[in-house]
Amino acid sequence: MRLTAASFAVNGRRWEGVFPADGIFDARSESFAFKTGGLKAGAHVLVLKVTDAAGNVGSADVLFVVP
Repeated sequence: MRLTAASFAVNGRRWEGVFPADGIFDARSESFAFKTGGLKAGAHVLVLKVTDAAGNVGSADVLFVVP
């Protein structure tokens, strides 16, 4: 089932919509490139949430450190 929407949040802040790198949701797998804005030094959590055409929602998170 193809993806239809995606958004991300950093450190529990508001969700921000993001589009695939190719500019269109048209596949089961997509690549995303986006900027989080300025972050202070330290540990941060980024969560990416995606929705498919059937309305199923999946998410993944990553912990990263800004030096």
